[in-house]
Amino acid sequence: MAQNDTYSPCGIVRQMHQVLHLDSEARAVNGDFDITTESTWNDYTKSLLPIPILCAAIGLLGVFIFQMSACCYCCCKKRPVVPATRDSNASNIPLRNCWITFLFFLVAVLVYDQSLIFGNQYLGNGVSTVNDGLDYLETTFTTLNNDGDVLNTYGVQLLSDFENSVDRGCASSPAFVDSMDDYFSYINEYTSYVEDVPGQCADAQDAVHRYAVDYRDKTVWVFYGMFLVCLVIYLCGMAFSNKPVLFTGMCVTDLVMIFSFIICGTTMIILILVADFCMEPSDNLIMIAPDDVSDVTTYYTKCIGQNPMQPSLDDAEQLVHSGRQAVNDALLFDATCANDPFLQDALLVFNQIDIVFVHIQALIACPPNQAEVLSVLNDGMCGDTFKGVFVIWLGMFACAGGLFFMSVAAACAFPYFANKNSGESFVDAGNNSPLRPSGSAPAEEEAYAQYNHSPHTPMATVVSTEAQPNYHTK
Repeated sequence: MAQNDTYSPCGIVRQMHQVLHLDSEARAVNGDFDITTESTWNDYTKSLLPIPILCAAIGLLGVFIFQMSACCYCCCKKRPVVPATRDSNASNIPLRNCWITFLFFLVAVLVYDQSLIFGNQYLGNGVSTVNDGLDYLETTFTTLNNDGDVLNTYGVQLLSDFENSVDRGCASSPAFVDSMDDYFSYINEYTSYVEDVPGQCADAQDAVHRYAVDYRDKTVWVFYGMFLVCLVIYLCGMAFSNKPVLFTGMCVTDLVMIFSFIICGTTMIILILVADFCMEPSDNLIMIAPDDVSDVTTYYTKCIGQNPMQPSLDDAEQLVHSGRQAVNDALLFDATCANDPFLQDALLVFNQIDIVFVHIQALIACPPNQAEVLSVLNDGMCGDTFKGVFVIWLGMFACAGGLFFMSVAAACAFPYFANKNSGESFVDAGNNSPLRPSGSAPAEEEAYAQYNHSPHTPMATVVSTEAQPNYHTK
């Protein structure tokens, strides 16, 4: 654990970290984060895939089985018929159960659909925290890089003064010219540590904006709208007992479920990966840091040891201090350099260099920079950002599952509804079944009605006068 780092992973990070990591032989393996700059596609990254792929495959297989079953049930099964003597309330029980199941999962999908909005808000807060921290680090290291350029500019000015002093005849100036090679070497070593950091921060900000802002908004609102559209289509089909609308709802919902399960499986891989990273974010950041910023990343996440920029700065400062003293001595004790205007200008440049060194030392101090780094990691990435992605993923999975069971309920109710194009209608009075179209009594019931003298069922037998024996004629 880094100095001044009190981070502890939250509950959902721990839960996602505990998801099984399986190798190629389906054996559980260690789930500790193990990605480096030299090894990105390895046994660890492969172990992330089986469980999310299995979950997505189960969802897709369920959709396929439902489609096959629904086609057989809705297209091949005859409409249920209830005998005329059965109580009409009892005949409504199957359809009523379909309605209860349908409404339960409709409310569940509607509730979980709102979790996409809440997750989007969490994700927005996390992205803001990450962007603020990256912006601070980019500004700081851009300033440090600019200070390095200023030191190089002052070095060029010093070299010019010393060369002009040599031309003027100052005997001490050649040594000053030779010392400038070391000065430039120290400054270049310092700038090598800071010059790539602003670009890395800018790239990270671009990636965050692209995936966590643009793609996030599009994905969340598209799926939020699609879930609502599925609910509306299904509700209209069930409320108006309309088979074409229900069939349309099944087709649209199947497509939405397929995309949802694919997106959820992919997102689950990312969640497990980030959860493993967020168990020890400081240490894991050092593992994946590019070589050109690895030392700086290690120092500013740990605040342990010496700043890698400090030795070159110390050497440069020591060279400047000794150079100033040598120039003063030359002006005072070397007759060939007395009142040399170029050496006098060099003293002024040395003073400006000292001011830049003071500014750099204040900027490279570890605690303020470490606070921003840890804010990006702990509060931004492993805090609100992870919570937001988790809530959105869970909401999408729950909505897809709810739509699946709504589809099952709608498919079970499908045969009870009349085909509007055929002009059928259902009645709910008298001895007719509430689930049977009027005027479509089965033949066996018509035959049974011949012997039914109940006042509720009219006689169906009509005796022709031509069929009666004529006794008078006989």
